Amino acid sequence: MRHQTTIKALVAKNKLENPRLLRIGTTIQVPGEMPKRSAAPEPKAKKKASDRSKAKKEAKDKAPARRTLSHTVRRNDNLISLARYYGTSWGSIMKANRLADPHRITVGQKLQVPVPASFRGDGDQARSPKKEHKHDSKKKDPKKSDKRDDRRGEKKDDKKKESRTSKPSSRNTFLGRTYPDHVVRSAERNRAALKEVDVPSRSETRSLIVSTARRYGVDPKLALAISWQESGWNQRAVSVANAVGIMQVMPGTGEWCSGLAGRELNLMNPKDNVVAGVVYLRWLAQNASSTDQAIAGYYQGLGGVRKNGMYPDTKSYVRAVKAHMARF
Repeated sequence: MRHQTTIKALVAKNKLENPRLLRIGTTIQVPGEMPKRSAAPEPKAKKKASDRSKAKKEAKDKAPARRTLSHTVRRNDNLISLARYYGTSWGSIMKANRLADPHRITVGQKLQVPVPASFRGDGDQARSPKKEHKHDSKKKDPKKSDKRDDRRGEKKDDKKKESRTSKPSSRNTFLGRTYPDHVVRSAERNRAALKEVDVPSRSETRSLIVSTARRYGVDPKLALAISWQESGWNQRAVSVANAVGIMQVMPGTGEWCSGLAGRELNLMNPKDNVVAGVVYLRWLAQNASSTDQAIAGYYQGLGGVRKNGMYPDTKSYVRAVKAHMARF
């Protein structure tokens, strides 16, 4: 009982004849001492603003230290590759630079890159193009030399890193360029693999190109014309240079296009192959001075076109693509 007594003691104290009959309002005596009320818990004191700021500061001090580096955008840079290199996230780079579109960074643009304290490097000095080429000689810059410049046999900066090249033959040579053995072998493997899988028909491929171009804001006629000139809308087409599929995208270019698309692209997959070519076309349209230059850039590389102008066969390529556009 809450008063720490018994019924017998209550009956005796109040001389009750029937303990079951108590009228409402009747006052009774309770034997024994009244129980002490437990003290009410003191209300928690509200934290002052100064305490809150102090707690935030302590939490910030405990967090891993970070610093910000400056990076000048170079050819072949994209937010995904920069985030991987600097050990941060592309979202953090976007936030630090107030970027609205992760695909819109331009050569020469200065970016502030938040990096963890564990990163060893000094921004631009830590990411020189020569070092990147040295450690990743298999990747090539699609904007500087996508296809046309490679076909003309331009020499690489570091010959020591080139693979062994057999004597020129129809198996490894195209438009005057003889390709290294490892490139030719990769092309042959891809060609063989594509023979064993189902690929879309030409009509299905056309629909795929149109829908993908519209999704990425590219002129469908331009995408159709480029892809027809490149492969005849044939996913099984693989060139000696290992340009793959409907859009004839090289592996190095495909990796760069993955950054533009915001996800990893598999050039052996028809849908991904078209996405790679279309996002590359979108980039060219955004950065070239004209449609003709964008078309030439897909064939010769935009950097090569800007530096050397259009080669004679590049001009023929542009004319052919524009003729296809008029037909489609």
